Amino acid sequence: SERNIWLYMDRHDKADDNAEHLFRYSAAINDGVERYFVVSKNSPDKKRLKKYGNVIDYGSREHKLLALFASKYITSNFLHFNIIKFQILFGNPIKHKEKQKRNKYHYKQCNTRMN
Repeated sequence: SERNIWLYMDRHDKADDNAEHLFRYSAAINDGVERYFVVSKNSPDKKRLKKYGNVIDYGSREHKLLALFASKYITSNFLHFNIIKFQILFGNPIKHKEKQKRNKYHYKQCNTRMN
């Protein structure tokens, strides 16, 4: 069966925004989703986040690998999510049209609902 991987991210160097709050809330839900919060390895928020679930280093090999297979990307700050960086790291996005159709990007701004 296919893995259902969700990546959460606020800023690459800092958490404590909507993606973190959704990550913390959803950590207790047993629905088969593999949830990972992405933040830089030197972030002061990393230790606190580990209490709630999986935390991976921004830009790490694990981050890049999970990004290839993630079905959802949830972020509070679209600019810091930096999808262009993934295009540079993984090659021409046109080659990966099927992957792009399958992935869903969710931008969670204050006072909005996520569908």
